[in-house]
Amino acid sequence: MTNLVLIGRHGRKDTHPDRKNDLSDVSISSLYDQGLEIGQKYVLPGMNIRGIRTYNSNLARTEATNKARLAGILGLSPIPLTQADVLTDSKFPNLALVPVNKRHGLSFFPEELSIPAYMRAETQEAGLGGKVCTNYGLNNLDARQHEGTEILPFGYVIAKSAGSALEAISNLGRNSNGERNLAMVTSHAVITDAAVAALIASGRGNNIGDLPKSVDEFGGAFKEEDYAVLDLSKSTREGKLFRGSKEWQVNILPFYDIVHALEAKYPVSLFTEAKR
Repeated sequence: MTNLVLIGRHGRKDTHPDRKNDLSDVSISSLYDQGLEIGQKYVLPGMNIRGIRTYNSNLARTEATNKARLAGILGLSPIPLTQADVLTDSKFPNLALVPVNKRHGLSFFPEELSIPAYMRAETQEAGLGGKVCTNYGLNNLDARQHEGTEILPFGYVIAKSAGSALEAISNLGRNSNGERNLAMVTSHAVITDAAVAALIASGRGNNIGDLPKSVDEFGGAFKEEDYAVLDLSKSTREGKLFRGSKEWQVNILPFYDIVHALEAKYPVSLFTEAKR
């Protein structure tokens, strides 16, 4: 059994006013090249990929990020040049067969509670992602205010985002030798950080208190196009998380415990505006 979970942030947005919610053409090309590199490193020659599932937010750019990377992993041609290419079934029918799972836990939702505070740092730090906000959240899991703005407690953000990652892991399934299952989880600044923080914590223990206190503990806040790979090739219970040259132990049962402890502490019923 050989399983991979790719967890990352969406690609770079287009600067044209009419395409501000789309990925730039340059980013589509870059994501495709990332996919080629991932395929060469983790999908051995002669190994088939099956059971592919993608998980993304409610915005098209996260779905496009998954599919652009996947086109590279699968070595599909012609090479996609635009966001429309990877989202048009007739151009890449292989991608149309891959289930698309939109998850509120990977979205900025509800906007009036989360975006004003959690996204502010991205603008202030000139593309550094949500480092300030993520660090604040990791050290103030219960906070309902940040810089005078009402927010969802970061414990809730982790519960929902890590819950989506846990779903992706749970649905990998079993397969025979010579095949590899693949799940792709793509979200936004801060939300991606939150999911990875819970994975890092699972290698330390099974308690909420094992969560990192700084993004520096997992290689920094995720920037646009950043990703990490969770390799569960050797066991369904443990694996390694790789990000660049760094790696961390991940244990699935403690990860399950952490996610469900957070879900119990921060139930959706506490936030009438939030939806599953």
